[in-house]
Amino acid sequence: VNVCNELADRGVRVIIAGLDMDFKVHRAIIDEYAAKGYRYVGYIPTNINNYGKITDLDLVFERDA
Repeated sequence: VNVCNELADRGVRVIIAGLDMDFKVHRAIIDEYAAKGYRYVGYIPTNINNYGKITDLDLVFERDA
């Protein structure tokens, strides 16, 4: 994830395991939740097309109680 974020910060489009998207939008969401005390822990694919490409996903965060 760190490598993806570093590349995205430089404007590079990243493809991982069939996931083709611009990480800048996700990075902004991750940064927003981090400022609220959450940690990004991963993602869950919520829609995969017939070719195996992830087209939608949910970001997963956690926070200490």
